[in-house]
Amino acid sequence: MKYKLENKDIVVVVLIIVAALVACGLSVYQYLEGVKKDKEVLLNNLKLENANLELKDKTKQLLKSQKKLIKIQGETIKNIVGDGFAEASPQIKNDEIKLILRSKSEYNIYNILVEVINFDKMKTCDFEFKNNEYYFPEKCYTENVTKNNITTLNPNTWVELNYNLKPNFKSINLIVKQISNNITTLQYLIINYEEGQDKHPYFFRIFEISRANKEYKLLSQSKDNIPEEIWKERFPYKMNFNIIN
Repeated sequence: MKYKLENKDIVVVVLIIVAALVACGLSVYQYLEGVKKDKEVLLNNLKLENANLELKDKTKQLLKSQKKLIKIQGETIKNIVGDGFAEASPQIKNDEIKLILRSKSEYNIYNILVEVINFDKMKTCDFEFKNNEYYFPEKCYTENVTKNNITTLNPNTWVELNYNLKPNFKSINLIVKQISNNITTLQYLIINYEEGQDKHPYFFRIFEISRANKEYKLLSQSKDNIPEEIWKERFPYKMNFNIIN
């Protein structure tokens, strides 16, 4: 049996076909738009990643430049103000024991005031010990300290201090205080005299005294060292001592 579409049925079919085509076209359009947006997102991500890499590289270059600048500034300050410390040691000269001051720095050390204190003689004076500090009469200090002023101590060089020791002792305890532009140090020095020998055993410890809080930081010590107790017995070890009128 043949079935004949009426006009209204044809219209419905056409509308269905058109709707299907529109839906299909819309899906294709949405798919293409999605692909386009994905490409844009990917492109933006790549741009952002490249920008981040470029920023990271520039940051590294900036940090590198800053480090170089800080190093240059540090070197400039060391060259202007001075840097490092010096070490006092005994030396035989014309049958006398001299003290020499040797630079342990790669830079100049400027305006050094060196005080060599014979603490053995200081202990023979009338002194007080209270609140964990020594108090010495001014006269006692004046008579037993020798001062040296050194304008410039060049790198890795040495100078002879104005301090002579007569070889009439078996052991002597000295304190060498140094105040320069860049640092304040305190050196405890024990020298043992052995008659007839060209060299005499000596032991030392050098501390930096913080100018802010008076803390003691060990900078150097002799290779053949001695127990801590001996330093405490012989010196006002890592301890302030005062001068009174």
